[in-house]
Amino acid sequence: MSSKVTLKIVVLGDSFVGKTSLINQFINRKYSCDYKATIGVDLSTRQISLENQIVNLTVWDPSGSERFRCVSDSFFRGTDGCVLVCSLTSSESLNSLDQWIEDLTRFTGKDIPFVAVANKADVDEFEWQITQNKFEVWATMKKFKCFLVSAKDATNVENAFFELAELALKNTKFAQQMQPFVCIVI
Repeated sequence: MSSKVTLKIVVLGDSFVGKTSLINQFINRKYSCDYKATIGVDLSTRQISLENQIVNLTVWDPSGSERFRCVSDSFFRGTDGCVLVCSLTSSESLNSLDQWIEDLTRFTGKDIPFVAVANKADVDEFEWQITQNKFEVWATMKKFKCFLVSAKDATNVENAFFELAELALKNTKFAQQMQPFVCIVI
């Protein structure tokens, strides 16, 4: 293994879509059915191996509540990638992802990779308000990789986070290559 890299990953979506449960499943490989609303921002970390590198993922979990939606640019500064989360049981949660994208893009001012996940794939399909096709069409229009996931049974959780980490790592390396070399002669 060569160098160590730290990537800041932000997980965005409305309240009750399961952002914290997804993060807990990815970080701790655990699911809890006890719901506790995130107040402000929670931070978690996990070290993974990717492309012969040790990658420290710092996963930011902001509240999905409307009152925390207008967070400052300092929260989003340095973001390397974003997991957008909607719930298959809430069509409104998919509709609001466009606003989350706009908010993040406005504050970061840079092109970052996104991965879209539709959570609660473990729920019976008759309870779904979003079809798999509708979700995939939305993600394709945005040019995002997308996954149907379940925080409860861990379906595709690792895949989604690893995909985003890989995209963010490539994006970071490309951005570093594009920085001009500066030489100061005194």
